[in-house]
Amino acid sequence: VSQSRYFSICPGEIANLWASGALYYQWSPTATIVNQTGNQIWVNPSNSINFQVIGTDMYGCRDTAYVEVVVHPLPTIAISPNIQAFYGDQIQLEAIGNSPGTYTWSPPEFLSCVNCPNPIANPDNDYSYLVTFVDLNGCVATSSVAISYESIIYVPNTFIPDGNETNDFFRAYGGNIKTMELMIFNRWGELIRTLTSLEDSWDGTYNGLPSPDGTYTWKLNYTDKQERKYQLTGHVTLLR
Repeated sequence: VSQSRYFSICPGEIANLWASGALYYQWSPTATIVNQTGNQIWVNPSNSINFQVIGTDMYGCRDTAYVEVVVHPLPTIAISPNIQAFYGDQIQLEAIGNSPGTYTWSPPEFLSCVNCPNPIANPDNDYSYLVTFVDLNGCVATSSVAISYESIIYVPNTFIPDGNETNDFFRAYGGNIKTMELMIFNRWGELIRTLTSLEDSWDGTYNGLPSPDGTYTWKLNYTDKQERKYQLTGHVTLLR
């Protein structure tokens, strides 16, 4: 009996083994055989293993041969965690395989390089990238990373407009905001100031006069870069 002598596969793959020179073929071990047709079998072992085939000719004579199926180690890849970014950021991605190999990122848009482990990305919207790592044995591992541009907003609850240049102004802080309207009301519900951008601020005055200490209500309407609308309300305490 003659047959294939050596096969190498990656984890999860199926190897096709064959033998010739006989009329009937008996293969073992049988646990990982997924199909058999004539002189061929298909196997999917999880570990490296030797298969034996016994061939019997028309006269009942037998011969034995062996073939080794080598299962390569499973490659692994570590990748950057999902990223919350601001529009305009140059975002560093990084993938690290557990052995030498090649990297391919997809889709290729908005990347400084496609066949490298650490491209810089600057997509213009929420985006996900898949990286495929192929080790020297031809085995494949994949992983993905998502970049999101969720709007971020923070509104302080106290400010002290005393002129010492520390916490003198009331304003909103954040990023990925397209439009905003932050309306400030006094205790009688009178609108006394409207802020229309993250750069805009209230100095604690109304009609040119210092506003009294106390708690002021605010209402914030804003949209993110993808035109999604949000609304928040809260209070801010003015101290002097």
